[in-house]
Amino acid sequence: KHSDNTQVGVLNKIMNHQLDPQIIIFGSSSGEVGISPHILMEHTNLTAYNCSIDGTRFMQYKGLIDEFQSYSKNNKYVIMVETYFTFEKSNAIMSMERYLPHLDNDNVYKSLFEMQPDLSWKCRYVPFYKYIAATHVYYKNAVIGWKNVFKKHPDTALGYFPVNRNWEADAD
Repeated sequence: KHSDNTQVGVLNKIMNHQLDPQIIIFGSSSGEVGISPHILMEHTNLTAYNCSIDGTRFMQYKGLIDEFQSYSKNNKYVIMVETYFTFEKSNAIMSMERYLPHLDNDNVYKSLFEMQPDLSWKCRYVPFYKYIAATHVYYKNAVIGWKNVFKKHPDTALGYFPVNRNWEADAD
């Protein structure tokens, strides 16, 4: 719950109610690498944060939007960066380990339960079952979280993870 590492850090900031920008960005990797909160802040004079999480469809991160909406006092604009597959129904949760610490939150649980009810229910209610769904990423973030309990690091990227790519003719 205390890790600030990449997408887990973004998720934790929402769940711990540490974010309340005037502009918030949600989406998958398209938003994560494509929308700079720094540029938005420069041109709008409003605070901004990018909460996009790679590989995540709307129905999965809807719980994060609901949680953010439940506590936000400053938000004026929500930017949704979507790709063609985002509203397609899915029955597989992407990177369940990111959400394991927050399954006690009803907003997160409901969005995951709609996708994969059996796994979500077991991870929430069966003791120690969530550790079956945990990968090395979960344990890595647990260590980072414990380090952060003692020493915080500033988030200068504001959730933005740019990717520099060249357009290649064979990409057509």
